[in-house]
Amino acid sequence: MLSKESYTQNVYYIILDGMIGLEYAGQFGIIDKIETKKTLQQASLTYIDKTYSSYNISYLTFASIMEVDYSVTEQSAKYVNRGPFFPMMMYQGKKNIPLPELVSKAGSEFIWIGNFWGSCMEWVSQPWTCIHSNKVRNLMRLGSTIYFNTPLKSILITWLPSNPFREGGQRNVQYFLDYLKNNKQTNNSKFVFIHQMSPHEPYTVSDNCQPQNYTDMYEGYKASYKCVLQEIVDFMMYISIEDPNAVVVFQADHGWTIPEKIITQEDEILQKAKIFNAIKAPTTCFEKFGKPHSTINTIRFVLNCAYGFDLPYLDIIHYQGFYEKHPQYGNVFAHIF
Repeated sequence: MLSKESYTQNVYYIILDGMIGLEYAGQFGIIDKIETKKTLQQASLTYIDKTYSSYNISYLTFASIMEVDYSVTEQSAKYVNRGPFFPMMMYQGKKNIPLPELVSKAGSEFIWIGNFWGSCMEWVSQPWTCIHSNKVRNLMRLGSTIYFNTPLKSILITWLPSNPFREGGQRNVQYFLDYLKNNKQTNNSKFVFIHQMSPHEPYTVSDNCQPQNYTDMYEGYKASYKCVLQEIVDFMMYISIEDPNAVVVFQADHGWTIPEKIITQEDEILQKAKIFNAIKAPTTCFEKFGKPHSTINTIRFVLNCAYGFDLPYLDIIHYQGFYEKHPQYGNVFAHIF
């Protein structure tokens, strides 16, 4: 174990859905890469260039985070549904989920803030806590687990009083920040896992986070991306004052493709593989473990840094998966860059 201080640190692990790395964001005219890196550095975040997602699809990447390992490889048997992966894996009461189990083993509380796609479900004796839960959300979760591909899920969506991507709408970072401001912090260690849908579509905010709808995908994504960067700065400003010893991760689950920027198949694969990855952690952790350049190595870095585990980094592989209607659904193909 690293030190006694490691056990008292809070961890904020925030997944920003579909947030491409600064390398591509700069190339595509979304941001100025140099200025953005300076802004992140001023917010106490270390941006890690050339970071690759474990998978190109959310349900696989999230599963790899929860399993702290590759959830499926080219050597795996072809899977037939999403049952073994996120979020379905979280809704199976008898299934052990490594990440929250490890966090619990370290004496910390695992808190999960989800959304409609992957809502936090409260099981008896499960090793996590949901910040937000009510009867409507439980119905939505039921639709996601039992009736995933039936009309019931669509019917249940209409019962929600607002944006179907709740808990905090598209803006889970702001949602949680408001929660922190309104709820007194306790002394016990917490690992807060947040999935924010933005900058993923729908594109409903301007670059300064004001309500605005876009029909043009590029302009919508650009505005959403800039809004997320502002939310990151706002969050870090609060943390620097209220929780300065915290370990913080802002990372994408996969990248994003801009159709007019795709020239070759490799372009498409790389645009989905290269992701945003910014981390606040003690310098000693970067020195001891090295900068993590992949999804799985980032979660291993955090467990090592915050809780004193000694998990080795794995080879950096980006697996290409497929959706249900694709003939290759159930298989993945490895890419090493």
